[in-house]
Amino acid sequence: MLFRNSVAQGLGKLYHAGELIFRQGEPADCCYVILEGQVEMSVEKDGACWLRLETLEKNEVFGTTSLFGNTPRILTARALVETRLLTIDQSGFLQWVHDDPTLAMRILLSMASQSHRLINQIVQLQQNISEHDNHVTT
Repeated sequence: MLFRNSVAQGLGKLYHAGELIFRQGEPADCCYVILEGQVEMSVEKDGACWLRLETLEKNEVFGTTSLFGNTPRILTARALVETRLLTIDQSGFLQWVHDDPTLAMRILLSMASQSHRLINQIVQLQQNISEHDNHVTT
């Protein structure tokens, strides 16, 4: 667990079900930790959800690329249910890592887990496309 008593201490911002957290293409200046609730990550096309990639749960971290570079958001994040998020900017991240070096490892493990899930999705999609192409050509 990233932040054991954050909910009890009232930390974080509350998002209502369906509320936009950030949109693909927006500037990124912080990442988020889900203290409670669920967040849907998706790709937009022409301003609408084009592809739902995954649903994130309590204690997961997202939007982490903002900690390591000044790049725009590559996905859209939306609260699926009432969700409380803790926002971490780069200076806050560096301070917390200084105070608790294991935090960096926990965030990196969360990032690795998300990358693993997304790579598995890509592989599955590629297999589905290959199977579809084989059925069409035979």
